[in-house]
Amino acid sequence: DTVIVYQDAVGVEKLKIINEGFRISPNPATNAIMLSLANGKLSNYFQRIEIFDVQGQLLQLQEIADGETNSTVSIVDLANGIYLLRLRDVKDEKTIVRKLAVQR
Repeated sequence: DTVIVYQDAVGVEKLKIINEGFRISPNPATNAIMLSLANGKLSNYFQRIEIFDVQGQLLQLQEIADGETNSTVSIVDLANGIYLLRLRDVKDEKTIVRKLAVQR
């Protein structure tokens, strides 16, 4: 499931295209996940990766480096379960949220 949040109608179609090209693999995951965009560099659209538990507590935060096409996130400290992964831009204008399953 995917949740897309935006603050205004400008660029909604562009965000839809970005969302459709966004991938988390593998999912369910064991030790690490790879985040990628089929249609561009991850860092062109987002600068922050956040992982929350189902109660909304921020468990992990990782910055996306400039020029980064894909981003690898270690999840070794997360227990088995369902989490929410959120991508955000620095101005908080674009947000994509996806479910992440950890299963070992």
